[in-house]
Amino acid sequence: MMKYFLIIITLLLSNNLAYTQDKNSANQVLEKTYEKLEKINSLSYDLTRELNYPSNNYNAISKWECYYFFDLHDNPIGTKFQITNSSSIDVFNGTEYFSLIKEDKTSEIQNNIKKEDFGSKSYFYNSILTLRNILPIIIADNSSDKSVIDTLISGKTYKKVKINIGKRRIQNLGEDFDKMETDYNFIYTLLIDTKTYFPKEIIQSNDKNSDFIKTSFENLNIKPIAPNENSWFYSTYRKEYKKAEKLSQITKLSLGSEAPNWKLNQLDTKKTFSLDELKGKVVVLDFWIKNCGYCISSIPFLNELHKKFKDKDFILLGVNAYDTDEKINEFYKKYGLKYPVLTNGNLVAKDYGVYVFPTIFVIDKSGKIIYLDNENSDRNQLEKIIQEALK
Repeated sequence: MMKYFLIIITLLLSNNLAYTQDKNSANQVLEKTYEKLEKINSLSYDLTRELNYPSNNYNAISKWECYYFFDLHDNPIGTKFQITNSSSIDVFNGTEYFSLIKEDKTSEIQNNIKKEDFGSKSYFYNSILTLRNILPIIIADNSSDKSVIDTLISGKTYKKVKINIGKRRIQNLGEDFDKMETDYNFIYTLLIDTKTYFPKEIIQSNDKNSDFIKTSFENLNIKPIAPNENSWFYSTYRKEYKKAEKLSQITKLSLGSEAPNWKLNQLDTKKTFSLDELKGKVVVLDFWIKNCGYCISSIPFLNELHKKFKDKDFILLGVNAYDTDEKINEFYKKYGLKYPVLTNGNLVAKDYGVYVFPTIFVIDKSGKIIYLDNENSDRNQLEKIIQEALK
């Protein structure tokens, strides 16, 4: 009996030792990566982010070209950047942040910007900037399960580091973890080049289903050609780009005001909705259009919102401003919207002062507006407001 007991103890100690060694090996790889990233003065790379949610029949890919110049002096996020995609150019010069919209040649500018204002930017989600900030925290975190293996991809060797951080999610800027109330754990898999120890990709997944978010970094250059000095200044673009009015300036409505009534048809049905008929319910209106990346990327969140509150005095309605029924239907099926969509919403959008998409309104049971924001909506705040309104 004692012999078997000793065997079990030995096996347990061996497994624990192997687990500790595996965690230490993973930390050693992460430490090398952090040392590389921490020493960088400037950086450019092509960023691809894939959202793949089979559970919602949803897939979307976004691409950006990124340039960073790391500057810790009087800079809220420790870097200047220029980030470009097919629709816009975002520039932060350490003092002012501005966005140039290519299609309509408009611009938006923010002065005295704070660190938290950058938290919702899609191109920071699981980015190299995220890693540069979060790696010391992950390395020091003994509660995370970490492992590392060697893997060969297209003849090239990589370290694949897997990190299970439990019911926590890495913040966009990598300042810390956010605690999550989920029934699954968050898993991050880093693919790291064994020659340079720079990251190749980050995959965020979970232990419940096959949903994942993958960010990939191509053409990484730590000595890029610097952009023209004038390209950092908003004044350079004033002739070409006119200043767009902010949502708060152009909307006719304000918090606490009565939401105008409307009556619209639901897509592909004879059913109609009117705001007056929805009195007694908390109503969320999501104004959107087809050709809008932010509209697409918000769908999984809106589907979850609909699922969470649909059995209460609540309704979420997508209001399309001006696309044809045919185009709306294609979009609806392709991206798997779970909530009702209303069509011919152009006049309603004008009545509500909506010219930026997506724009979200929350209307309480009495018909008053209790929330309005555009694509930078704080999702946690939005959900809290809905919960309070349902009490």
